[in-house]
Amino acid sequence: MIPESRKSIVIAGLLLLAATIVLMLFFDLKWPKDYGRRNIRPTLALELPHDGEEFQAIVRLPGNDVRMAQRADFGFIAVYVIFFGIFALGVEDDRTMTSMMLATLVTAVADIGENAFILHAVATAPTPSVLRTILIFGCAKWIAFFAIVFAAAVAMNNGESDEREEHDPKFWPRIAALLLRLFALVGIYGAIASFASAAGRPLVAISTLGTVLTFFVIVAAYFVSLMQPRVPAAASA
Repeated sequence: MIPESRKSIVIAGLLLLAATIVLMLFFDLKWPKDYGRRNIRPTLALELPHDGEEFQAIVRLPGNDVRMAQRADFGFIAVYVIFFGIFALGVEDDRTMTSMMLATLVTAVADIGENAFILHAVATAPTPSVLRTILIFGCAKWIAFFAIVFAAAVAMNNGESDEREEHDPKFWPRIAALLLRLFALVGIYGAIASFASAAGRPLVAISTLGTVLTFFVIVAAYFVSLMQPRVPAAASA
């Protein structure tokens, strides 16, 4: 199964898992108790803003340091670039690998721009034009991110052809590829819809969660395969 280096993808996946846990534990933003229930996390509302009052409610809430969260996100950008870079390097098809690399680059650039404008909006009174700029960067980031996911699904669906070992199950990579493809398509639609309406944001949230869980399952499967004795099919015949 792709990528070729299982050890490297496990290391990268564990790094991504650790960074995700740290980001969620220490930089988790909350909605104000008196602001009403929301169907998405406030972090996504910052990235895909459609309401100035909603944006202000998050950034002005005591105890939630949005500046620190956004600065920490720069480190998270570096982590997921490493993760997807290592994944892409293990892809046999050059076109798929190039697509993943380019989409990762676009995602990182858009994410950096998004963070920069959010920090600017936090420091000053956010104007409609600034919020619109954040929305543009946010939509671009999520579209590029789900393009990475779609490319990863294509790579996994192709399989390892000549390098597959006899004891490796053949069905789970295809299931993972199907899930990634589904989440990618829904996520791209949600990101495009989010540009016009806040109604698309829940689709982005659902697709992101599904994608992250699927990638962690893939990393766990690689880890288990590393722990098992590996007998090539030719040798066992």
